Amino acid sequence: MIGESGSGKTTLAKILVGLERPDKGEVLLDGSVILSPKREMQVEERRNFSIVFQDPYGTLNPAKRVFDIVGFPLSVRGVRGGELRDAVYEVLRDVRLTPPELFSSKFPHQLSGGQRQRVAIARAVVYRPKFLIADEPTTMIDASLKAEVLKLLLDVTSKYGMGLITITHDFSIVPVISEKVIVMYRGRIVEEGPTTSVLRKPKHPYTQALMSAIPRLRGELSLKVREWGEEGACPFYSRCPLRVDECKIKEPPLREVQEGKVSCFLA
Repeated sequence: MIGESGSGKTTLAKILVGLERPDKGEVLLDGSVILSPKREMQVEERRNFSIVFQDPYGTLNPAKRVFDIVGFPLSVRGVRGGELRDAVYEVLRDVRLTPPELFSSKFPHQLSGGQRQRVAIARAVVYRPKFLIADEPTTMIDASLKAEVLKLLLDVTSKYGMGLITITHDFSIVPVISEKVIVMYRGRIVEEGPTTSVLRKPKHPYTQALMSAIPRLRGELSLKVREWGEEGACPFYSRCPLRVDECKIKEPPLREVQEGKVSCFLA
């Protein structure tokens, strides 16, 4: 999921893991509704998802050792003793915190930013969810460690057979980490499709603006972000260089186009 800050990426992620309830719409898993405005996600359903937040400094309890942090999702499920130790040590090896006997006894303040991010990943995958959501996984770490963290995410999710949902506004990592892309703008999906197709031949004007303006949006576009907020209009109307009168009257639906979907009357 890509888009600028405030587009709703993290909110959607929180909805997927059951931390927030949607105002409208539904979350479906294997064809069954698991979350809606009238239905809370059940405990067993919630276990299908796990999330790694972007701040490895604020999401780890500073008073707990790594063993307790990583093992917590299992201990609350009744796993104890040698079984718990073996599971924690295995996942620490998987995230390349070795030897696990050494790292499991450390506190978060004794770790580097990259090591804390690995602890957060280990905690998220230790109970083998179906889906791992990585919220801005490279934002809070040094640029030199970016490729290492991305490879780690791919390796771990591949080993455990998990789906990986990555949230980012760092477009340089998108081709590396994803096979499919969803583009969000002001709480709406405006385009989706195979990563290569969306990045090389974007169809929505907003996606085109993003791709042509990397690493940042052009000033004349960003200044107009709040000018148009009328309900029912295209959310990108005030910033779109291709807008027509119809865009001001109603919001274009997300429809099928060749290899993906796009929310634009002109696509």
